[in-house]
Amino acid sequence: MRRFTEGCLLILAGMVAAPLVWGSSVRAEDVPLPPNTLPCDAFTKKSDGTWFATRPVTFDVGNAKNLNLDGGAITPKSQTLGGVDLYVLLDAKCGKTPA
Repeated sequence: MRRFTEGCLLILAGMVAAPLVWGSSVRAEDVPLPPNTLPCDAFTKKSDGTWFATRPVTFDVGNAKNLNLDGGAITPKSQTLGGVDLYVLLDAKCGKTPA
């Protein structure tokens, strides 16, 4: 009877730990990006992690066409364009190295 209990505990521990391990291995780079014409050369990332448009820019994201951005800070969840968080899209497409 004791072996059955220990076996159940091991299975339960595995069921709890597996999603934590699998979830931690998923990165933003692993998520497919929607089709987009986002020009990385029009954006810079500051040391605090904030992205900025260095010039006025027009681009497409998914089915959203001719999106215009004139400037301003881009932080997580600050702008959703074409159903995508612009900050996440910039990080995934243009890199995470701060300027």
